[in-house]
Amino acid sequence: MYQLVMLAKISSKQYAYCFSTENRQEYIDFSQKMAEEIPSELFSYFSTHFFNGKTKTFKDIQKMDPYFRDVRQVMDYHDFLKELQGDIEFDAIDVASYLQRRYAFPSFVLQKTLYFVYAELLTEYGRPIFKAEFEAYDRGPVERSVYRDNKYTDKLADNYDFMPKVVALDDAQHIIDVINETAQKYGQYYQQHDAWNHEADNLTHRPGTPWSIAHAKGQNTLLSDDDILKYHALERL
Repeated sequence: MYQLVMLAKISSKQYAYCFSTENRQEYIDFSQKMAEEIPSELFSYFSTHFFNGKTKTFKDIQKMDPYFRDVRQVMDYHDFLKELQGDIEFDAIDVASYLQRRYAFPSFVLQKTLYFVYAELLTEYGRPIFKAEFEAYDRGPVERSVYRDNKYTDKLADNYDFMPKVVALDDAQHIIDVINETAQKYGQYYQQHDAWNHEADNLTHRPGTPWSIAHAKGQNTLLSDDDILKYHALERL
């Protein structure tokens, strides 16, 4: 029996896809297909393990080798790739976790700082550097997944994916510098001003800002990247 295991270990998640066949040519064909189809950026996020012996299933491998004992099996090859791509996507949770760990911002300041980090990077590069969706809450843009995980779970505290993901990006050091410079600038501002109670101190509430445009359409409306690109300058310090 020929077996090829694709193993992903990302944060606290461990999962694998196992290809098994008794036909040597099928095994070779799958190995070639994998090399041709999988985007190069994914290869650094999983390892491949080859078995040619008495094991017939992934459960057999788990019994034989304790290294795989706590690994969840994904039954479909394409489902494995889809899950892997979702897990390595650089997103708001990764950035918020980094900001929280480094600067220990309270929730309101964290959301404000995260928004300005996103907007600064978006306007500099002309495209999102990390995935985020900001909704127009009454007191400003709020990234819902960050709000939920910060309030109800320990995901922010448990997430250490920022650095592995950001260093894989082109221009990584500059992106890190922009994130830190923006966090220091706007984090300090919001910690020194009572923007929660005084709308005049709330930079995102100035007339014509992306938040004001979205909020006028209804509470919790998503801020659009187009509006951020056009009008972010109005909310800068």
